[in-house]
Amino acid sequence: MSAPVAGQRAGQRPMRAAVAAQRALGRMAADQSSISGELIVNIDGRWFRQYVDDHGQMHRDPIPAP
Repeated sequence: MSAPVAGQRAGQRPMRAAVAAQRALGRMAADQSSISGELIVNIDGRWFRQYVDDHGQMHRDPIPAP
């Protein structure tokens, strides 16, 4: 595996932070018996449906473009 391009790792940090925040929101929504057990998120311009199943596993399914 080659070394990352200069600035590549720094560019990934905001995305990782965004994904971590979305996961935390998804867990919080599922844990608190909220109205909806799913979260619609936009990651890098693509839409996903994120939810936690009955076994506590988090899933993220892409939403097809219209």
